[in-house]
Amino acid sequence: MKRNTLENFKKKAYLGDVNAMLDLSYCYHDGEVVSKNMRRAVYWARKAAEIGNPTAQRNVGVSYYYGDGVRKDEKKSFKWFKKAALNGDIYAQYYLARAYDWGEGTKKSVSQAVDWYKKAAKSKNVDAIAALAECYNNGNGVTRSLKKYVELYQQAADLGDDSCQTTLGVMYNGGEYFKQDYKKSVEYYRKATRQDNKYAQSNLGLCYRYGDGVKQDYKKAFKWFKKAVSNDNKRALYYVAQCYRYGEGIRKNKKKAFEFYKKAAEHDFADAIYELAEFYDDGEVVKKNKRKAIQLLKKSVKMKNSDAQCFLGACYHNGDGVRKSFRQSVELYKKSAKQENSTAQCNLGRCYLDGEGVKKDHKKAYEWFRKSALDNDDGQYYLAICYLEGCGVRKNLKLAIKWLKKSSDGGNKDAIKELDRILKEK
Repeated sequence: MKRNTLENFKKKAYLGDVNAMLDLSYCYHDGEVVSKNMRRAVYWARKAAEIGNPTAQRNVGVSYYYGDGVRKDEKKSFKWFKKAALNGDIYAQYYLARAYDWGEGTKKSVSQAVDWYKKAAKSKNVDAIAALAECYNNGNGVTRSLKKYVELYQQAADLGDDSCQTTLGVMYNGGEYFKQDYKKSVEYYRKATRQDNKYAQSNLGLCYRYGDGVKQDYKKAFKWFKKAVSNDNKRALYYVAQCYRYGEGIRKNKKKAFEFYKKAAEHDFADAIYELAEFYDDGEVVKKNKRKAIQLLKKSVKMKNSDAQCFLGACYHNGDGVRKSFRQSVELYKKSAKQENSTAQCNLGRCYLDGEGVKKDHKKAYEWFRKSALDNDDGQYYLAICYLEGCGVRKNLKLAIKWLKKSSDGGNKDAIKELDRILKEK
């Protein structure tokens, strides 16, 4: 914009031209041609607002809401949003709905919030559509309807809202609201990544990591995780660390993994805190520090990380870095086992088997080994022993051999040895 254009705006504004007032307000707001001056920006926006310009009214409302150029005042913000909304400004209609929804500058009114969300949604305001969707999801001011919730998110996503596209991708990935469809999930993540959505970037990376909806490709996974990190996605720091630790899509580098875990842990990600504890425990990359490892495990346990619960449980069981306590060990194993941690399930089974921290109970031991055996070779081995010795279950050599074979396939040395002994005796 040229300087003479600014002067032209000023002349027209002083003569009462509403559009010129609004343009002049934007010049001061953006610091275009003239030095940025929020007070002058609000001054000219208010001038236009008082004449009845709905855009200016909404802008004044935003200024009062955030305290830009004026002292923050939610009541005044609400007043201007209402004026603009009644004059048909769809953005103001959304802001007004939100004010009623959150009780900002006015008494909270869910019914009024829904009415205004609906008005703004009819004009295809994606923020209003998404907010209205949440109302249907939670039954907030409307009859709860998951169908309506999904329909509205679909509408907002199809209108190009990257946040809704990402959420829809999560819905298709999890199969909670739709039939699980990884390809559809990837499709929506891709749409959102075109708008540089950092959450869609990391989610797309996960799809490539696990081969969900796309051919498994660690290099592409790493690329998307790195993009998400550069876009300030804190959780993606953890995913990048995982790639470096296990050599997925990039050369294995445990030092770099440690650095990224540390960065992620600074943002209180329980998984990263747990991984850091492992590094301090094994002392491979950083100087071994059992005390530090225990501190980190306890922090991660408070955040309900199942791996940390299991690991700390083992520390109490063995008296490793803490005073030996079977009772605390069992308590932690139970918490972890409830989160389907197969190692904790197996460890809990052993506690019931040996009567450590709990009353000896072979039936409970068998039940926990059976749960653990779904994907844990130790659990498979102990389940086989239960069938072999009739521990908590009737003896069954056929089932014992079946589970010993499964455990052996997983590389369990005890299972290999026991299976070899049984087959030689047959």
